[in-house]
Amino acid sequence: MAVLDPVELSGTTVSNASLHNWDEVKRKDVHIGDYVLVEKAGEIIPQIVTVIVPRRPADARPIEPPIVCPACGAPLEHHEGEVALYCPRDWRGCKGQLIEWLAFFAARDNMNIDGLGYERLVALVEAELVKDPADLYALNRAQLAPVCSEKRDVATGKIRKVRIGEKNAAKIIEVSNAPSSPAWHDCWRL
Repeated sequence: MAVLDPVELSGTTVSNASLHNWDEVKRKDVHIGDYVLVEKAGEIIPQIVTVIVPRRPADARPIEPPIVCPACGAPLEHHEGEVALYCPRDWRGCKGQLIEWLAFFAARDNMNIDGLGYERLVALVEAELVKDPADLYALNRAQLAPVCSEKRDVATGKIRKVRIGEKNAAKIIEVSNAPSSPAWHDCWRL
């Protein structure tokens, strides 16, 4: 994802644009500080089309792909013929993968745990209250309500607090104990 100076594009203000993957970043020769041409793919998703090389500042820096997982520090792997970089650890050894797995697990189409969005899951993992999906069913309001984490807005740099609070704690407990959801003892540990 490219973070841009905000610009008006097709009736909306755009401050992020897709870079797709590391192969595309390299192919388009995108540098930090570049001037770029942005369009909306399918009239929806902002993407970088090309770099305006003649306007490249002298202090522009190439974008280097990460070599370690930003969540757990494991050396990243690249499989031949693929564009993605992979953390070799699974959700038991990488908090980033645990958070993604929990987000999938709690999503509307799966367990539908209302009030338990991505940022709140991050806060629960950071507080070490959840280490696998089954832990979600062992939590109580007293544990959930005070959980708080900080999130930095990439575009503005501002930090905001993400709290669960009493109201959301009650909602999460109600949904996780609802008859349509399995009881905590019916969940599995892998």
